Amino acid sequence: NKIKRFNTTTNVLTDIATVGFNNPLGLLLTGESIYICDRNNNSLKRFNIASNSVSTIATSLNQPIAVTTDGRYL
Repeated sequence: NKIKRFNTTTNVLTDIATVGFNNPLGLLLTGESIYICDRNNNSLKRFNIASNSVSTIATSLNQPIAVTTDGRYL
């Protein structure tokens, strides 16, 4: 229940987001954000890469497993 970063130069794996997730799935990378379907919390979260912060942007979803974008909407 963590989001990890793998450095391909050093081959080091580190935790970058460790709290608040319960079965994270369906990652979507867009610029400075990673959107994560938090399946068992029934929510969609955004991880800001620059600040290493997580925010919940949608709740009351029914076990989301995937996220995509058309460039304007998720």
